[in-house]
This record gives sequence, C-alpha cells and structure tokens, in this order.
Amino acid sequence: MARISRSAPVQRKNFYLRVETLKKAQKALGARTETEAVERALELVVFQGEALRAFRELCEKGEVEDVFGHYRQRGAR
Repeated sequence: MARISRSAPVQRKNFYLRVETLKKAQKALGARTETEAVERALELVVFQGEALRAFRELCEKGEVEDVFGHYRQRGAR
C-alpha cells in the first residue's frame, strides 16, 4: 500500500497517461515517484484555482487593479 503523509482519504485510481509526459512532470516537480508527481501536479492545479479565485474577489472589491486584463478575459466564475 502507498505511504501517504496526509490525513485525507486515499483511493486507488487507474489512468492511461503518456509515459514521456509523466516522466517530464516527475523530473520538473522533483518527485521521487510517479504517484508523487501526479499528486504534486494536482496540488498545483488546485492552488492555481484558489489563487485565481482570490484574485477575482480582490478585483471585484476594487482592491487590485487588473492591469493585464486576466479577470476581464476569463470572466467571473
């Protein structure tokens, strides 16, 4: 069984992934295993979503000026 350091529930999943892409991600993320690479990549996606949501909220409040137009381009979600 996989060793997981988090207290969140863990469930086995099976995916078809491109081997080359997975190896590149593993190297880029400095992950020891393929599972660790996938977990880190998913955590980055979740973090990005949370950061964008916070950014949108700040834009809506007028606390941040969106000089690059990211908020206007994607719209509120």
